[in-house]
Amino acid sequence: MIQSLFSSKTSHLSPEEALELVNERLELAFKEDDIAKKLKFVNSANSWLKDAENIFVSKKVKDPALTEGIVHAYHEHGRLLDDLGHHYKAKKSHSSAEKWGYAHVASRHAGSSNTLGKSDTIRRSPLPTAALSVAPSIATAMHQGSSKADVTQLNHQDHTLHSTPTKVNNDKSVPNKDGMQIQQKIFDQDVTPPIA
Repeated sequence: MIQSLFSSKTSHLSPEEALELVNERLELAFKEDDIAKKLKFVNSANSWLKDAENIFVSKKVKDPALTEGIVHAYHEHGRLLDDLGHHYKAKKSHSSAEKWGYAHVASRHAGSSNTLGKSDTIRRSPLPTAALSVAPSIATAMHQGSSKADVTQLNHQDHTLHSTPTKVNNDKSVPNKDGMQIQQKIFDQDVTPPIA
């Protein structure tokens, strides 16, 4: 009986439609500021991701663009969960992305532009570290609690700055004291004082 309810919910959907529903929920979650609403969109996206995966498997989808779409959807879902502090669930989502071939997709996009094509999932960087190469985004990455804190290497004004991450609970990394001083110095340079 439960299986028949599931199949009636998704059997009429094409793989493209299922992926579109996932992407719609993910985009809404990224745009939402209210934590409770964001979590509802993330949970809805998770439900549709599972349904989309079942559709892909049952219809034996071989289209690389669609497979890449589900890879990015799982990856972005994991990023949202990390941002919300649900690290265990995020790890599962990233694991699903890897199962669907995230390493292959990420390496293919590493040399290309940071935005995905219209046929792909939501228009975000294929690699979460791509946006962290610009100095002003360091504070943003640290504020958001990036789980990997790939701010350990920064290329700014032809100087390469390094800071060694220090392990903190909940799988969060923060730069050591030297790294924080470097970040503050960059922030001070980027912020102009108000005119009195």
